[in-house]
Amino acid sequence: MVFEPPDWRDELVSSVDDPDFGALDLWRTTSTARVPRATTFTWRGELPLPDGLRANISITGSQAEMDRVDESYRAAYRRLVAREPDVRKRVAERIMPLAIKWAENIDIVIGNAQQLSSWLRLDAITMSPEEGEPQIAFWYEERSHDIFAGHSIRAHFNLNGDLVDAHLAG
Repeated sequence: MVFEPPDWRDELVSSVDDPDFGALDLWRTTSTARVPRATTFTWRGELPLPDGLRANISITGSQAEMDRVDESYRAAYRRLVAREPDVRKRVAERIMPLAIKWAENIDIVIGNAQQLSSWLRLDAITMSPEEGEPQIAFWYEERSHDIFAGHSIRAHFNLNGDLVDAHLAG
């Protein structure tokens, strides 16, 4: 038997103008591999940030899951985005020990978490309301010095806005 890697197909299903998340497109992604056949739904869009930049947003799930992005998700999202510079600093403080170790390999000195924070850029926000504990993930990139060799920083926040975890991904 020959293994056939899955071939994924995206199909635009619908669009919505959400009051909090802006213009979102619902994409159905289907694997055309024979077994197992998988279909996922993802709402995708771009968010304007207070600093004038834009970040991607991705909410995984069907319309039923999108309906679960209730006021608690929306309130957490609004609080986190409004305080994004402070959120970014908390993420920098959490990953500072790791950043120092990685920076030693490329002869970069990081003075403090505030300096590291200034190098981070919010790249994406993801939510997966159908997966266990409700969380919002902020994905940061550090491209000015490439300390993390192209890896993203994934920071998980609970719906109270508490930083649950921050680690390298990718």
